[in-house]
Amino acid sequence: MNETNNTAAAGAGRGAWWLALGALGVATATAAALWYLANATDRAMQEREAITRRVVLVEEENAQLRRQVSALTRRFDDDDALDRSLREELLGVSERATLLEQAIKRVSENRMDSVSELRLNQAELLLSAGIERLRMFHDAQAALTALHLADTELARLEDPRYAGVRQTLAQEIAALEAVPQQSYADTLVALADLRARLPMLPLRGDTADAAPAATAGRFETLLRGLVRVRRVSPREAGLLGPLGADTLRSVVALDLLHAEEALRQQDLPRYQRLVAEAREALAFGFDLDAASTRDVRLKLTQIAAYKPAPWPDLGLALEQLVNLRHTHDVARGVER
Repeated sequence: MNETNNTAAAGAGRGAWWLALGALGVATATAAALWYLANATDRAMQEREAITRRVVLVEEENAQLRRQVSALTRRFDDDDALDRSLREELLGVSERATLLEQAIKRVSENRMDSVSELRLNQAELLLSAGIERLRMFHDAQAALTALHLADTELARLEDPRYAGVRQTLAQEIAALEAVPQQSYADTLVALADLRARLPMLPLRGDTADAAPAATAGRFETLLRGLVRVRRVSPREAGLLGPLGADTLRSVVALDLLHAEEALRQQDLPRYQRLVAEAREALAFGFDLDAASTRDVRLKLTQIAAYKPAPWPDLGLALEQLVNLRHTHDVARGVER
């Protein structure tokens, strides 16, 4: 009985031991599970925080990338605008290069340089000056010189386009050289010489009064020096004395000067009228018996018969040159 109780008690003790061991194992497992769960929770929290931080960093990186993309977009837009402006400039340069090539081509085709233009201007100026010199002053020698110089300038061009102008100019030079110039020049010289000889011409009555009679006494000689008595017409009365003589010489000189002007203007009726008035003035107040007065009146009669030769009509060569240059300018303008 006792053995049975001891066996039962021992079995109960072993059961409690195993129960305690089971409870301890359960507690240990629970604790391990709780520790593992806590560790997993901590790791999850840490991973969540890391993910959160990574998300924030990614968002910041995305914002920075968006700003960079915006800046790149603006730069691309600026580059596009710059490319368009450069393209337009390139097109403009290409057009200007084309225009420059065309201008060079026109210059090479026309073969007209600044020296040729200068010579043409010089020839035109010389032709105009020669024509005006002949028209205004009837200076044939100066006109011939100007025409010859203009022909020389045209010859230096060595351009066949101006051959017709040179032929017309040669005809005008020949026509001007055919006009007798010696008589015209001699008449002008004679008029100037007669004006210079007027102060030396004696007045009427000066020769008779210059030498008193040998039989005259001293008192009569003195009286003749103070008083001159002779019969004069009313027209001659105003010419007595030094003032009247100077007036008469001035009138004759003025008539001769106006006659020279009329001769230069090819006004033949006025020229002949003025020479005749000068000759009448000589007969009016000067001593006609003096050799110098007779010589002057003879010269006046000779030059009064002068008939100037008509001047040739110049200007056709100048007109051809101007028209030819105008035609070339118009042609160059059409090509442009």
